[in-house]
Amino acid sequence: MDVCIEEALANLVMHGTPAAGLDKQIGLEIAVSNGEIVVTIEDICVPFDVEHVAPPAPGARAVGGAGLRILHAIADEVRYAPADPSAARVVNHLSIVLRDPTAVLAAVPAFSGVPTEVLAELGASALHETFASGALLARQGEVAEGAYVVTRGAVDVIAARGGEDVVLATLSAPVLVGEIGAVANVPRTASVRAVGEVRAVRLTRAALLAAGYKHPPLLVQVIARLGDQIRAVNGALGLYATGFAALERGDLTPEMRAALMAPPPDLAPFAAALARLADRIAQERRLRSDMAAAAAIQRALLPVPSAFSDPRCDVFADIKPAREVGGDFYEIMRLDEDHLLLAIGDVCGKGVAASLFMSVVLTALRIAARTHDRVEDIVAAANDHASADNATSMFATLFCGIVDLRNGDVSYVNCGHVGPSRVSAGRVTPLEGVAPPIGLFPGRAYRTLETRLARGDMLVCVSDGVTEAMTSADEEYGDARLAACLLRAGDTAEGCVNRIIADVDAFVGDAEPSDDLTCLVVRLV
Repeated sequence: MDVCIEEALANLVMHGTPAAGLDKQIGLEIAVSNGEIVVTIEDICVPFDVEHVAPPAPGARAVGGAGLRILHAIADEVRYAPADPSAARVVNHLSIVLRDPTAVLAAVPAFSGVPTEVLAELGASALHETFASGALLARQGEVAEGAYVVTRGAVDVIAARGGEDVVLATLSAPVLVGEIGAVANVPRTASVRAVGEVRAVRLTRAALLAAGYKHPPLLVQVIARLGDQIRAVNGALGLYATGFAALERGDLTPEMRAALMAPPPDLAPFAAALARLADRIAQERRLRSDMAAAAAIQRALLPVPSAFSDPRCDVFADIKPAREVGGDFYEIMRLDEDHLLLAIGDVCGKGVAASLFMSVVLTALRIAARTHDRVEDIVAAANDHASADNATSMFATLFCGIVDLRNGDVSYVNCGHVGPSRVSAGRVTPLEGVAPPIGLFPGRAYRTLETRLARGDMLVCVSDGVTEAMTSADEEYGDARLAACLLRAGDTAEGCVNRIIADVDAFVGDAEPSDDLTCLVVRLV
């Protein structure tokens, strides 16, 4: 710092030319924060841009002298802004930034207790970046290849919901963001956007994991933060499920409403949105416009089948709810390059309460899939999360399977759901195995079953809204009709789903649908 200041001031004192009609004036300011030193020098002289100082060509006159090249060699960043002639105070600004990567990281609470030598190695690979106001540091849905340490400014954590950005939290420097997705190597569940100009340090996933291996408490802290989020979300969603069930019955008490309006800090935006929705339902309960809005929110929770693309398989899913909102759901999630998680489920009951508990189960399943590799562990963790704070004793049937896209191996657990079928070479084979539903008994273990899909085979999963669909004469669609439909369902996943839904609709005719109808199909190519 001393050398940088000396070289910059010496050049100004000895070589700076006073602006016309003004005395030469020089001001110096030094600011230190979060491991970063910013030296700002103001001068009233003829502008001279020192940002790009290169060695002179052979025989050419040197511009700026060796001192400025020394300054550039030492400083991490040099910025120059010439005077604005129209400004009231005509001054040039020179900013010299020096950073200590270890000190930058040490200032972040997430790295508290990490040994200095580990921070030094982590900081050695860090990349310093500057983001303009509104710029995205991380984008929702992208694979999290690293995390950011915000060293100056603030960021908004935002999630896209129904075409709108919802601000989940505003975080100020110094803070680590994006580390959970980076460590777990999963797509980001939210975006991070700069509020004003932001300085940040980018840490690669490899560097974070290397630091975690040398100092395991760092990874434990990441897991603990994830656990805190899960507990907070589960508790709040359980409360909201209870509250909305009471709202649907018309017996929401003032005490319960007060509890709904006092969520954990991280869920305050979510609580406010649900409170507004609760007010609308209380005023216009069962009106079609409100229920249509709820259906749109529920649909937004489900993955878009077209977003998944892999030349080795063809995947499609669709839901036809019996009411505006329901309890059926499905999941399509890439676990890594070669493994695809598929799930289909059905929550007990109907209406708003079922749709809220559906969001609890779906959230629990997604969180479990990011922290476990085996399907039995994923289902067990999802069951534990869904069982926690489940005051309404709701439950869900669930089929969850992992497809190895390299060889077609499928490992699966069926928790009381309609058994899927394997369609292969003109034959329909039901998959065996049933375990208890999830959401009622924490700590339950599940047993994995296996099957294999050949190229061209399809795995067809449906809800009981398909097999138990009834005509007005109380005739059931049944497994035999479904098997016959599958034999003429075509050779694409989307064609198969559409054929099933059309066949059920033609069978029931004008009869009132009694349950949601959901189909999920994967076909190996």
